[in-house]
Amino acid sequence: MIHVNVYGDIHPTVWERQSLSLDNQDFQFHYREHPRKSDWSVYIGNAGFDFSPNKSKNQVFIVVEPPEIHIYEREFLQKFTHVVGPCFREYESLPNYFYSNACLPWSVGLSFQDTKSDIKSKLVGKLPSRFQKLFYEPPAITHSVSEILADNFDKQKFLSIVTSDKADTPMQKQRLAFIQYLQKKRSLPLQIYGRGYLPIRDKFDVLSRSTHHIALENSSHKGNWTEKLSDSILTLNKTYYAGAPGINDYFSPEVVQAIDLSDFEKAEIEILSDFERNLPDVGEILEARRKLVFELSFEPILKKMISNQFNFGID
Repeated sequence: MIHVNVYGDIHPTVWERQSLSLDNQDFQFHYREHPRKSDWSVYIGNAGFDFSPNKSKNQVFIVVEPPEIHIYEREFLQKFTHVVGPCFREYESLPNYFYSNACLPWSVGLSFQDTKSDIKSKLVGKLPSRFQKLFYEPPAITHSVSEILADNFDKQKFLSIVTSDKADTPMQKQRLAFIQYLQKKRSLPLQIYGRGYLPIRDKFDVLSRSTHHIALENSSHKGNWTEKLSDSILTLNKTYYAGAPGINDYFSPEVVQAIDLSDFEKAEIEILSDFERNLPDVGEILEARRKLVFELSFEPILKKMISNQFNFGID
């Protein structure tokens, strides 16, 4: 049995909810707030120079943010035996960098703080990471992953989007402009939720009802698809997606249809044409969800890499 200790900025209960450890006969994942003795130690989060890994031959760091959001110092990353992340040019030349699709946890079925806490969150975010944990309140679990997988959902044919009004990165600005374009055109039965729009506490409340969903990332890098896409697939939505190039290397176009935000009108026409044609292919989406959960989520990815002694390079 190989024991893997996972710790970092993401609360253990978030990881434990989607753990597949019961299916891992040769691996046991332990989610903790601090490192513990184990065969492999995996840090996932936005650690800075106030954090140093334990001296061990099996130390893994998971890159969770694109360079547009957070820059990891190369000197810091070189402290780890292995660094895992999408195709970020800033880190690919590191000898200890290994390619993987993004390893972020899913957020559907988690109830986050309401929008009244946004100001507090922004203030806390300016503190050094070692102090941020003092103010962190983990989300409440409203639906386990097994409950989500067993749910048939009471679907109504409409198009949803869950987003925020952030405009810090170029793609966030482009995303916001596209949403404003769709609001003005009113050609789609679009319901918009999230910070700056209609607030919700749990994405499940929206995604479990919609049949189609628009998922727009913060940036565009190969392999850097996040919970924005995963949450939609988990709740059996046909997804119109802008973000990671080559997304159909992972999921069928019948499940995830790539759109190009450089041409708003073309993207609108493509979405409208597909939405009006038919309901999503349930069989295709169920297969995509199976692949997401059992092949492309955090534990299967780490298990495969460790089993192969990280004999993977940049694709």
